[in-house]
Amino acid sequence: MSPEISIRNHVRVRTVLTVLLIYVALSAATLGIFLAYSIITWLTAWLLLRRDIKRLEGDAHDLRKTFPFMAYGREFGDFEHIFFHDQDLSQVLLARINTAFVRIFGGDGLTPVQLIDRDPNLKTNEARVFHIAEVTTTMRATRVTVAVHTEKQGHMQSLRWWLLLGGFIDHEKRLVFLALSPLTLPFLLVPYLLGRVNFVNRVRTIYGSAYNDYDILTLVRGGHQAVFDVLVEVLEENGVDTSDLRAQRAQVMNISISGGKVNMGNVVQGAMNRVSAKVGAKDT
Repeated sequence: MSPEISIRNHVRVRTVLTVLLIYVALSAATLGIFLAYSIITWLTAWLLLRRDIKRLEGDAHDLRKTFPFMAYGREFGDFEHIFFHDQDLSQVLLARINTAFVRIFGGDGLTPVQLIDRDPNLKTNEARVFHIAEVTTTMRATRVTVAVHTEKQGHMQSLRWWLLLGGFIDHEKRLVFLALSPLTLPFLLVPYLLGRVNFVNRVRTIYGSAYNDYDILTLVRGGHQAVFDVLVEVLEENGVDTSDLRAQRAQVMNISISGGKVNMGNVVQGAMNRVSAKVGAKDT
């Protein structure tokens, strides 16, 4: 069960005053030209941001090449294990992982979700099924979700899972995003239309605080451990060597957060460098 969310999502007075002072000064210096241009960029940025937020509130299971998990948040970490076996073990793994999640975290466990890539360069859309489990939401409005995907090509099989962190739409970040749009939108508009960036992540906050970090780490480690334990158990039952997997498990579980940056063990650190600075900070 998720704890009761207790956070004030507000815009600070000093932020509003700073934005007003800068815009008054620039408008006066340019005889109103900057203000006219700004109104156009504000409206454009607001409409595009509203479009992305509406997608989150509705059916966000469509994508265009990138951001398959936008509805669930940012990727905090992921891990993939490849093994070889004649028998397809995917259903056994998914069933055991589902049982483990329900036992540890409660809730509904894994739910199959079809994510469709509507890449305009493909002749047909491509759909893949992921199994999603919402672990919980922290008191500081950070939703922790696990996504699991299995794959089989011949005798090669893989199990991959992602830990996803979904923050809340920060009113102050939204104001700053719109205020900066006269400077940033000309550079972001084309990548946005090509599907390379989305605006939701620019206004969605993963609350930065020691206690929230503690909660996130506990949940992430619990999710990793649940999947690892099931994976090792099923593979050993079917005669697959797990010595390398056990070594990787020790490294993946070596997770820490310091100053809003994520650090993991050296086996997977290279893959996790991109996660740095994904845990946002918000002053109170």
